[in-house]
Order: sequence, then structure tokens, then C-alpha cells
Amino acid sequence: ERRGGAADQAREIVRDLGIRSLPVDPFEIARQNDIIVQAKPDTAAGVSGLLMKAGNRFGIMYATHIPSEGYQRFSVAHELGHYFLAGHMDAILDESGLHQSRAGFTSADRYEIEADSFAAGLLMPQPLFLPALARAGRPFAVLAIARVDEADQPVVVHVWPVDGLANRCPFRFRHGI
Repeated sequence: ERRGGAADQAREIVRDLGIRSLPVDPFEIARQNDIIVQAKPDTAAGVSGLLMKAGNRFGIMYATHIPSEGYQRFSVAHELGHYFLAGHMDAILDESGLHQSRAGFTSADRYEIEADSFAAGLLMPQPLFLPALARAGRPFAVLAIARVDEADQPVVVHVWPVDGLANRCPFRFRHGI
């Protein structure tokens, strides 16, 4: 399946770059591929990221209207998905060489779904992420993340402790990223 393949491709990039620990830095991965990354002015809400092509050069702009480092890192990783995944640039770049990704956890567009899957695989590659969760003492979280990989739709897992007990974590799954 292509979505699973997108996460697999991201994990291969992490492996090929020799990244052996978390966190994975999408800004550094872009830099190593000569992709210019800049913050987008926070006055343009609704667009979470931009991928631009000018000649043989590429650039990514990421949203700053949501002041969350995780959101911004995911936005850059998502745009890297469009850059790395076969067929994406031909399908998504307009005649001026621009693609805008919009935030919001719903999209039926296969390219957006694949880019989300790529971003998750890049930022949380299983060979690094699952052992880190296990070391953190959250066995239920490890099980939930492992099950997410088997889902036929993209899934977000929200994990939080109940009654202050780190080992008892309920999960809320949201389909349709």
C-alpha cells in the first residue's frame, strides 16, 4: 500500500542519513538536501506549509500562526514528503512551481495522506520510536503505536496518564488525517 510505503520511505531516509536517535530534525534533513526552509509570516492562517520549486532549487515555508514546534516540524516533514515521494511534485506543483498544504485533520487527497504518513514515519521512525517509548515505561503506548501501523487509514494517537499512573494510558484514535 502506498501510505505504508510513504512511512517506509521516510524510515529509509532516516536510516540512510545515519540518524540513530530521536528527535529527527526535518530542518536538518532539508538542509542536507539543499532545500531552503523559512518561516512563513503568521498573518497567513490556514496554510500549514508551502513547497516551492524555482528552476532546480526547492524551498519550504512553514506556518508560524500556531506557535507549536511540533506542528512546525510536522509541517516541514510533510513538505519533505512531497519532495521525496515519487510522483508528488508532478501532481501537486502548479504552473508557477508552488504547492500549498492546508492544515486540518481531513483530506481525501492521496498525495496529502501520503505526505502525512511520510511525515509521521520521518519524525517517529519505528526503529527509534518504539524502543524510546519502551524505555519510557509506557507499554500500552508502544502497543497502540504498533497497532496504528496496521490501520487502513491514517491515525493520530493521543496518550495521557490517568490518575497519575504512567502505565495506564487510555487512547483516542482519530481517523482521516
